[in-house]
Amino acid sequence: MTGFLSQISDNDIRQIYSKVSEGIRISPEEGLLLYKKCDLPLLGIMASMVRRRKNGNLAFFNRNFHIEPTNKCVYNCRFCSYHKPAWDPESWEYSQEQMLDIVRQFDNKAVTEVHIVGGVHPAYDLHYYGMLIRNIKQHRPSLHIKAFSAIELDYMISKAGLSIEEGLVQLKEYGLDSIPGGGAEIFDERIREKICDEKSVLTLLSDIIKKNNIKATPTCFIRYSATDVKKFVGDEEIWSGLTALKTHISAGEK
Repeated sequence: MTGFLSQISDNDIRQIYSKVSEGIRISPEEGLLLYKKCDLPLLGIMASMVRRRKNGNLAFFNRNFHIEPTNKCVYNCRFCSYHKPAWDPESWEYSQEQMLDIVRQFDNKAVTEVHIVGGVHPAYDLHYYGMLIRNIKQHRPSLHIKAFSAIELDYMISKAGLSIEEGLVQLKEYGLDSIPGGGAEIFDERIREKICDEKSVLTLLSDIIKKNNIKATPTCFIRYSATDVKKFVGDEEIWSGLTALKTHISAGEK
């Protein structure tokens, strides 16, 4: 390691590399330094170091397919070219039977998961999507169903007149196995107000994460993405949002 360290010219990056190699967790500030200054190959080396420490030489993959129920959406986020209002001639939605036809296309194929995300349709609540989940499970019980971003969950559960906790329990009973993290990646409140002020994000997402760990509700996989946010704000604001989410989640019971 000493020989490799001598090849890293930046002192800050060299110190961070030493911490990673010794299994010491880096700080958010050091993460920002890596984001700004570290070359991608070196970042990959450090990431691989941590991955191998946690998982050995194993990597895991699943084979999945996607269903997008609709592009109709009640929200109008500035960065989104996907959504359409319900009256737009370019809007579309699949019926329950059409979505089941997509599932049937993968009969006798070695898929393990279906991933379901789409626009936030104004007319449909938790029970509409719950019936879709139930029908998929009846057709193919072994198929893992990962579905609905945090913002979709917020709308469909509220429309059904349920709390977040009650809604997640109900979806689990319908057959939902896990939920993705897409659709609510903008954690900094100042950024959110600029480009998608209609979306509830920080409190909702952290609430879902916390409640997701109780009463056998679905497992929640969270991804962080700043791709679109960078078009509007600086790097430090992106990291402050991620740090705020971590603090908000850690403050309560997990």
